[in-house]
Amino acid sequence: DAQLFKFYEVGGKYAILTKSTKDKSSLDVYAHGKENGVNICQWEYSGGYNQLWELVPVEAVENSSNIEDSSSVEDSSSEIEQFKMGDVDQNGTIDSADALMVLKHIVNIAILDENQIKTADTTHDGEINTLDALKILKYIVGLISDFD
Repeated sequence: DAQLFKFYEVGGKYAILTKSTKDKSSLDVYAHGKENGVNICQWEYSGGYNQLWELVPVEAVENSSNIEDSSSVEDSSSEIEQFKMGDVDQNGTIDSADALMVLKHIVNIAILDENQIKTADTTHDGEINTLDALKILKYIVGLISDFD
C-alpha cells in the first residue's frame, strides 16, 4: 500500500493522499519550496498550497534535434541514452515534475511519447505505474542514487 495514492479534489487542484496512512498524509513540497528541484516528501495532510497539485494536460513535443534516426540504431535500448532515466519531461533535470508526469499518464491526463515512456519506466518492468513515480521521488530526495 505504500505506493498507492488517492487524488482528492480541492477547489480544482488535487491533494495526492497516501493509502498507507489511511489518507492522513499526502505528497508535500518540502518546506514550501518554490525553486526547481525542491524535494517532495510525505507529510500529514493539512490542505496547504504545498500539498495541492494542478493536473494539466500536456502535449508530446518531438524535438527532432535529440531523436536519432531509428534506421541507424542496432539496439533499441540505445535510443534512451540521449535522455536520462527518470527525466520524463526531458528538460535535463530529474525533479517532481517528472514524477507528476508519470502520475498524470497513469490517470490518462497526459500522454507520453515513446522516449518519455522509456525514461518513465524507472523500475524496468515494461509498465508505467506508481512505482515508477515513487522511484523518481526517491531519487530526488537522495534515497537512491540511480535507477538500476
